[in-house]
Amino acid sequence: MDTVELLHATIAALANDEPLPEPAKKWLYQGFRNHEAGAPLESALRLTQRDRIAARNKALNDAAAALDADTTWKQAQLLEKAIARFETRVWPRVRYQQNPNLPPVDAALFLAFKSGARPLRCARKLYELIR
Repeated sequence: MDTVELLHATIAALANDEPLPEPAKKWLYQGFRNHEAGAPLESALRLTQRDRIAARNKALNDAAAALDADTTWKQAQLLEKAIARFETRVWPRVRYQQNPNLPPVDAALFLAFKSGARPLRCARKLYELIR
């Protein structure tokens, strides 16, 4: 799990009054120890903008892998369309949910949007990411 996924797993567990998953406990423990040693909390928990971009990029690569395309360029074009559809039709319904039941492409896009990094929407930039 990347740090953004750990954050969402922690929030979901707390929201549902469930025990924290073991990876989330370890992440929080180490993060708080780093913060106690003087690191800013965002850095200590590895939730910097760089970490958010890495989580977004991983999720976008996962979404691209779930698309059926002959070439990487076609995959980027399909991903661009999937992002536009997701952002206008799906995201408004699921943005405040913890773990919505979504098809694989939408589930990956959900994580990309939840990462907190600015979404990529252009096929050219998506191509550069997934090639």
